[in-house]
Amino acid sequence: MKTRRYPCLLLFSALLSIPYLGAQTVTIDAYRLADVTTLDAPFRFHIGDDPDFANANFDDSAWQLLKPGESLPSAHLPDLQPDTTWSRIHLHIANPMGPLGIAITISDGLPYEVFANGRQIAISPSMHAKAPQYIRPFAIELPQSSDIVLSVRCLVTAHTTSQLFPLARFQIGQLGAIRSATELERIRSFNNSTLVSFLLGLIYLAFSAVALSLFLSQRNHLEYLWLAIFCLFSVAYHGAFTAINVGAISATLLHVMFSVCAGWATLLSSLEFVLCFSRAEHVRPARFVQLVMLFCPLLALAQFERAYGIALISTFLVLLFLMSFYLVQAIRRGRAESWLLLPSFAIWAFNGLLSMAAIFYPSSVPLLSGIHFGYVGISFEDIGGFVVAFGFLVVVLFRFIRVSSAEQRSAAEIAAARTVQQILIPETIPAITGLTIESAYLPADEVGGDFFQILPQPSGTTLIFLGDVSGHGLKAAMTVSLLVGSIRTLTDFLQSPAQLLTRLNQRLVGHSSGFATCLILAISPDGLLTYANAGHLNPYLDGHELESEPNLPLGLAPDVTYTESTMHLNSSQRLTLLTDGVLEATNSKTNALFGFDRTREVSTQSAQSIAATAKAFAFGAPQADDITVLTIQLVAT
Repeated sequence: MKTRRYPCLLLFSALLSIPYLGAQTVTIDAYRLADVTTLDAPFRFHIGDDPDFANANFDDSAWQLLKPGESLPSAHLPDLQPDTTWSRIHLHIANPMGPLGIAITISDGLPYEVFANGRQIAISPSMHAKAPQYIRPFAIELPQSSDIVLSVRCLVTAHTTSQLFPLARFQIGQLGAIRSATELERIRSFNNSTLVSFLLGLIYLAFSAVALSLFLSQRNHLEYLWLAIFCLFSVAYHGAFTAINVGAISATLLHVMFSVCAGWATLLSSLEFVLCFSRAEHVRPARFVQLVMLFCPLLALAQFERAYGIALISTFLVLLFLMSFYLVQAIRRGRAESWLLLPSFAIWAFNGLLSMAAIFYPSSVPLLSGIHFGYVGISFEDIGGFVVAFGFLVVVLFRFIRVSSAEQRSAAEIAAARTVQQILIPETIPAITGLTIESAYLPADEVGGDFFQILPQPSGTTLIFLGDVSGHGLKAAMTVSLLVGSIRTLTDFLQSPAQLLTRLNQRLVGHSSGFATCLILAISPDGLLTYANAGHLNPYLDGHELESEPNLPLGLAPDVTYTESTMHLNSSQRLTLLTDGVLEATNSKTNALFGFDRTREVSTQSAQSIAATAKAFAFGAPQADDITVLTIQLVAT
């Protein structure tokens, strides 16, 4: 049904308006009133409440004359909140032919009731709760009378911020036409805002479920969690908007503030998502902005409308700048997926700024209606919000797939390295006449580079190797494999620890990107000990550190000459060899290292006891490096 609006006079033959400053009587020719007509005539307006205001004979000539949607005179504003307003008009119906109807639009969803000649003919659903409730105009049947004095009683609540005449629009026409027009308007309003907001809420809920499942799979990526939180706050925002818009809940201050806080929480969580996603380094400005965001809803609570608008737009501008800065920094640091956020981020920024400016400065910035798909419309603000959420999700999925692939490759490498290491680390100690050797090997969470070999020689001498390769994972395991293979080859014709270190160094230089420390002992049947050290920890003899010549680790320089030391062992002495996993065991509560002093104190214990003591010292902290301990004692024969 088509709606017509007459700016000053309704068609002279159909409607005859009395001059603006005269009486408020309007004559309507029902015979020529075919369509729904928007009445632009002035109403009598008064602030205050009295049941007599509904009576047809009440003298309202002293009341202010205002047209629907007109701004209230500044003199009325201080007395408006909270209070009751009355609006009255006298309709003279000429040539009545069937029932007439009206539809009233009240600004801000304020509660209202309508009287005709002193009798109540309509009441808004929000009147019972005495709180705003966004109910679309509905058809109100006028009584069968040629003269009708309409009185509209409206409750202005404490948090109303509008400065307009509460009666925003007044439509009149044949009752059937009014019913059709209001029903069509209700459907259009639902399709253009409520339906889209409801669907967006469901989409955000699905996004949050996906993001949360990603976080549960990769808990060290907090950006997944913050994306889920961002989407959940968006669900809360759109849910509150939908509930208020369909009239499911009243627009009380509590409900409005919930919607406002959900909107601010969405902005705050979007910034936190970008911080986590970009691995931002300088976050103090962002923390300050987030702190400001926590207090901005108080401006809405205090009804400082202009200050709130300024705070919202300025904070949003700063937010855009910070998010752009962190994304650009991430791109410069090589996080290429950050590029994918920029297009959706730009659309969100443009639509957000345009919508905010249109809401708070409507005279300067027009509010664009959005895009319509048949009978369904979506605002540019909702488009921007959906695009940025979809962009966030796409980028997160891209990172999740990339990280999952990297983790799978890493897991495969660790498994391969663990297999190599298990092959190279002796499972049992060979029985050697005259020696008691104990070993303890506790592998780290990530494959380390510890290795040891115990090789009895045909001459009766026993060669013992203990070393640690730099790095972790498959590369370290392959370096260990190279060293162990070289050891088993070289010991066929060499037994001097110094010469063995020299040849191992030559094998390692140029064939590995890392280096290795190594301690070699040669123990003869009569107890003669010869040892050489390539940057490894010195051995302990009965709780005292054995000094050795300082030498470079293997693999750092090609022309290194290693020296060796000798001494004689007796059957009462215990020799202890270990790797730096013992010294570097870190206490999870104090961050203290196990250190040299504790190592020296426990060096007289068994290999298993030393390793267990170092591991227990960490109090459950992840083991960062392998722990390897060997104890050697001469047995009298």
